[in-house]
Amino acid sequence: MAQTIIDSYSQVYRDSQANINDVTWGIAQSFLGSGITLSNVQFYLKKYGAPTGTMTAALYVHTGTFGTSSKPTGSALITSATVNASSLSTTTWSLVTFTFALPYPLEASTYYCIALLYSSGTSDKFVYAGYDRTSLLHSGNRSIMNTSSIWVSDSNDLCFYCYSNQIAGAFIL
Repeated sequence: MAQTIIDSYSQVYRDSQANINDVTWGIAQSFLGSGITLSNVQFYLKKYGAPTGTMTAALYVHTGTFGTSSKPTGSALITSATVNASSLSTTTWSLVTFTFALPYPLEASTYYCIALLYSSGTSDKFVYAGYDRTSLLHSGNRSIMNTSSIWVSDSNDLCFYCYSNQIAGAFIL
């Protein structure tokens, strides 16, 4: 099925990786809604050691200044189906897809944050999420959630893709 990219930041810009482990439980990127539905999202991931448990993607309302201090706020608007952390490779980065059971309608010209959540990591078994700390070409910015569920923004950009099964108000068959 063909899909429309709502927003993205390519993995070609990855020059670093964030550990999602026993200190960091989530990582997010702010982006601009397009007026069509969010169907799934991809993050650029690999694993360290042999992590267990599942990861999810979640869509949040945005707070802060877009591109400078963006971070998620409140409860997730929608959460994806789970993906097993053990399915990741320890040697190869890959785009991992998280699918939402029901597409979520994004409002045009509204900021959101898309997050990768994983709370089963340890100091020696965790998930890497690829991000860019040098080029910083995306208009949004990254944020990180600690184990107290507090989001902290920074100036980096997470590698991600947000997709829709919809084009200009019509669903793709």
